[in-house]
Amino acid sequence: NLSLSLDAGEIVCLTGPNGAGKTALIVILAGLRKPGRGQVVLKHGATLAYVQQDVDPNLEGTLAQQVLQDLQDARARARLCRAMVRLGLPPSRLDDPACTFSIGERVRADIARAIVDEPDILLLDEPTNHLDIEGKGWIVRLLEDWPGACLMVCHDRAVIDAVADRTLILERAVLQDFAGGYSDALSMKNQLAQNAREAYEKSRSEQRRLKIAA
Repeated sequence: NLSLSLDAGEIVCLTGPNGAGKTALIVILAGLRKPGRGQVVLKHGATLAYVQQDVDPNLEGTLAQQVLQDLQDARARARLCRAMVRLGLPPSRLDDPACTFSIGERVRADIARAIVDEPDILLLDEPTNHLDIEGKGWIVRLLEDWPGACLMVCHDRAVIDAVADRTLILERAVLQDFAGGYSDALSMKNQLAQNAREAYEKSRSEQRRLKIAA
């Protein structure tokens, strides 16, 4: 019973406890798994790119061979170099062995590959997990200037606060949608919980009053 929408130009962050189903949801949205019920509707003609959470640490060949393998266009290398610059990776490293890149550098390289063709929708599954402060800064700057829509699974509160137009919290099979970053979402979530507690206590008090009156 989850429902969400992603509008053009929005940066939306999805967070929640481990095991809540965040990755399962984003994989369904990427079209790699069919939902048990319901459907995913993509605007006609819209393009989508997905960067998964796990990075293969045992890669062979150069980075260029790894990320250019399905880019046959002669200009693909130049486009990829520009994308790497946007993420703080020297294009000169394209011909370095992929195994010499740290996991964080591979994450940024995978994102660079995903944005080469400027997809309308960018799906990122916890890209900040393997990034240091500098790497997170590059992700923030990329998303601040990103012209399309982006849905990013993320646990880093500072990153969410810096980039999110909306924050989704998935918890106990319930998806809550809040405007703003994580701090805004947490404040509103706590307020809703407080309102619910007060309404519950008021209801119990009224029930006791009616019982005594009866």
